[in-house]
Amino acid sequence: MSTLACTKTHKVTREMSWSDRSKPYPYRPLPTGAVRLTFVAAPHTHIGIEAPGVQEHLRASGKDKVLVEFDVACHSGQVRWFRTLSVDGQAVINVLHDAWMETVDAHDLEAPFGNTCE
Repeated sequence: MSTLACTKTHKVTREMSWSDRSKPYPYRPLPTGAVRLTFVAAPHTHIGIEAPGVQEHLRASGKDKVLVEFDVACHSGQVRWFRTLSVDGQAVINVLHDAWMETVDAHDLEAPFGNTCE
């Protein structure tokens, strides 16, 4: 008898710092209007997003750190993918092609999402 593992998604919120300045190589240059978000609990892991209104919202907020909501997909107890839902309450819509992850260890999706998939 075999059991099929299913993919489950979880909404999780993480505290992140943000910047709209590019970092030196090996980081990807930020396109105009994009921001780089850094996980407070995993400071070597960043995501970049280019979404309408997010950069302006963060600049106007005056905050250095914000809450970011994600949809995290788990399969067989491991993170398979994640999607940014909102940044500091600002909805992030349709940015899958305008989002990327930067980390010291390209295989480490677990660090920023801790035990989400346990």
